[in-house]
Amino acid sequence: MRERQALARRVLPHLLTAAAAGVASSDDARWRLRTLAHGLDGPLVLGATLPGEDLAFVVKVATDPAGIARLDHEASALRDLHRRAELAGWRGLLPVPVSTGREAGCAVLVTSRLPGTTPALPAGAAARDGIRRAALDAIAPLHALTTEDPGRTRNRVDAWVVGPADRVARAAAAAGMSGAALGIRTIADSLAGSLEASTPVVATVHGDYWPENLLVNADGGVTGIVDWEAATAGASPVVDTIGLSIAILRVGSGRHTGEIVAALLDALDPTTRTARTRGLAAHVRGVRRLEPADLAPEVARHAVAAGLDGRDGVWLAWLAALDGSLARRPSLAHDAAWLTRNIAPLMERRAAVGAA
Repeated sequence: MRERQALARRVLPHLLTAAAAGVASSDDARWRLRTLAHGLDGPLVLGATLPGEDLAFVVKVATDPAGIARLDHEASALRDLHRRAELAGWRGLLPVPVSTGREAGCAVLVTSRLPGTTPALPAGAAARDGIRRAALDAIAPLHALTTEDPGRTRNRVDAWVVGPADRVARAAAAAGMSGAALGIRTIADSLAGSLEASTPVVATVHGDYWPENLLVNADGGVTGIVDWEAATAGASPVVDTIGLSIAILRVGSGRHTGEIVAALLDALDPTTRTARTRGLAAHVRGVRRLEPADLAPEVARHAVAAGLDGRDGVWLAWLAALDGSLARRPSLAHDAAWLTRNIAPLMERRAAVGAA
């Protein structure tokens, strides 16, 4: 990581100066770079400012082949969204791609920097749900304005179910969870059958829509939506809508996506409750926490609005979340604990439902 930061700081100033063409006082030496995000997986993200000028950029740097591919995809997705005339009244929430480049073995994406800060997720149910609702309102125009003809349902099944399920199942099998891998493929077969019999809504989605990818102002209004590397045309809106609800329930709870999804499915069909999803604490630090049962009715409505059964919508969002996490963070494919907590609760629930 230190090597990547040093590389970025060495090659970025002149790229930024080129991006800031027309700013008379810009020069390589004056750029101030601040690390915004970094990790073993994913790009290095820097904030770049030019003192004395009303100018600020966000710079992403990737050095591995998968990261470079994701950065290229994000740049392409942002350019496409900004070109679409129907999104003219909404795209102020998007960063503007300023420049891309290859330098010293790394890929660089420079975008405008949007106002606002990442929202802090409070513990209380009402405040946390308020953030969720603001986020849903912010993404809704994208889905509504990019709705397209679903075409052949089989194509959607392959992209939404077969491919993601195969990748998640292979990760489970590699981690020694052969029974879970078989269960995932069985679930995928059932979900594929349901989708074949439905008329799903198809639209462009963000693909990784959770609070860390939002910017808000002091009043809680959404001022920006960032990190578009998972943006996908021809997807189901539940990837964003139900995916957001899962993330809101998960962050800060100590629970993983699979545990949240099992509890959501219980709330939608409470005839069988697994030991893992019973007895979840409803309060934290004396404040009532938002729980899956609170959001289950709205989750079902989001699924129906997307042309899906409520439980199918949750399954689809779960598959997309795990597949997306494995794509963004390849190291998770070797994290048996992460795989277990995200897959085992669903396999337990499936076994319990089958025995009921």
